[in-house]
Amino acid sequence: MWTVTLNGIPERLNYLAATIKGKVYSFDYSGVYVSDSNESAEYLIDVYTFDPASYRWDIVPVEPLHEDEPINIMGCSVVAYGHCAYLWGGWNTSPVNFVHRFDSVAMTWSRPEVRGEVPRPQISHSACVLSQRMYIFGGLDTDSLNGMDTCGLPLYLRVLRSIGCVFVIDADFA
Repeated sequence: MWTVTLNGIPERLNYLAATIKGKVYSFDYSGVYVSDSNESAEYLIDVYTFDPASYRWDIVPVEPLHEDEPINIMGCSVVAYGHCAYLWGGWNTSPVNFVHRFDSVAMTWSRPEVRGEVPRPQISHSACVLSQRMYIFGGLDTDSLNGMDTCGLPLYLRVLRSIGCVFVIDADFA
């Protein structure tokens, strides 16, 4: 059986999901306005957890808007490493190439500093973790389809280097 009806999470598009410590963490940008003006409205990223043992969704209480919290980002990728989730890229008013980290213990967002040759901003790409490294593949930027770009983000150091078409971002993600 593929379908189980559950309550507790809104119906929306563009959810991202990663498994951290036996729970599914879901990230969705189309949540709460942080502005009273529709012209300058920004959306916080909603964070939900799904417990597969109880089939229950819960919203995660995250500190109110913080300068490091991703806002209005869609088309990004997410991976889990340790007790954290890492979001990269996506689209705000244009493609972005930021790394955001969600700490599932502290329930906070941060934006780790990255040095070196950062990959071009991209949307609609894929990502995975292999041997302590986040790999990012493909996607679109404002000019073209970047299907041959492959980027590696080591999740334990803090330097970015390019090896041919492979980019390596080392970041201190504790």
